Amino acid sequence: MARAMQISPEIVHYTTGLLKKEGRLARIGSSNSGFWQRVEKGIQPAQDPIKQKQERVLILMAENPSIRIMEITDRTGFTKPTIERAIRISKEEGRLARIGSVKSGYWEVLENGAEPSPNPVKQRKEQILTLMAENSHITIIEIAHSLKVTREVVSISINQLKTEKKLARIGSPRGGYWEVLRDGAEPSSDPMEQKKEQALALIEENPYISLAEIANAMGLLKQQVKKITFALKKEGRLARIGSSRNGYWEVLKNGAIPSGKDPIDQRRERILTLVRENPKITIPQIANTLNVTKLPVRKAIDYLKEKGELVRIGSTYSGHWKALEAIEMN
Repeated sequence: MARAMQISPEIVHYTTGLLKKEGRLARIGSSNSGFWQRVEKGIQPAQDPIKQKQERVLILMAENPSIRIMEITDRTGFTKPTIERAIRISKEEGRLARIGSVKSGYWEVLENGAEPSPNPVKQRKEQILTLMAENSHITIIEIAHSLKVTREVVSISINQLKTEKKLARIGSPRGGYWEVLRDGAEPSSDPMEQKKEQALALIEENPYISLAEIANAMGLLKQQVKKITFALKKEGRLARIGSSRNGYWEVLKNGAIPSGKDPIDQRRERILTLVRENPKITIPQIANTLNVTKLPVRKAIDYLKEKGELVRIGSTYSGHWKALEAIEMN
């Protein structure tokens, strides 16, 4: 236009602006691909082709809220950038909303400034938090069954809630519970740590306490107590001195090294003492004195024989024992 009229583009731009303000000229479409239309009195300008495409996209979305961009392309022949631009403009004008995620959500065409429907993902999260507030021990399977969704969907929502610091898992996946966090609150202390402290308190009161007795005192299963004591030993807070049957516990403070003596060594020394006191003592008598079975006594005697600390003089029935010191004296 500027070349044809032999004037500058600025003057053309200014003049067309005045004509549009006076309602005598209209631009239909974009600056690159649109066209001009002279407006006569009482005649409305032709509809903007971009608006036409936008309306076409909105009609398809109203018919099928789950429609995808590629489906719109196939049905209209519009390019993907054209459809994306129509969607962007519709959202800016408050005529379109995306409810849910890109993959599993849907479109909602809004009429007369209506508000979009609640986001189903947010709704699901709130439902999960409500269920957990009512029952902190509820399982993922129970939540999925209640909401009529898959376990995977529930797991994704739970992970998002944890990231958002609205939910925390207290304790193990099996024995723990859910805690709903409000207003940025911090999660409660781990009950596993509480159980460890309870177990240590019981052991300090009675170092010879058995796993079954600990389980009974704490109202737990023996297998659960085993896990607790294993964790404490791994952390260097507890040591088992001797065997599981005849040994005892030692609580370690501030990284201390176990100081107790192995009861097996104690048993061997006790056997040597008994032999010195009564060389003719029998294995059943030793077992009865030590309050153990004959088997550990025989094992201890075999060990002492191998080490040369104990010998049998004579036969099994009529012989007698001699400890190392007695042999050296004779």
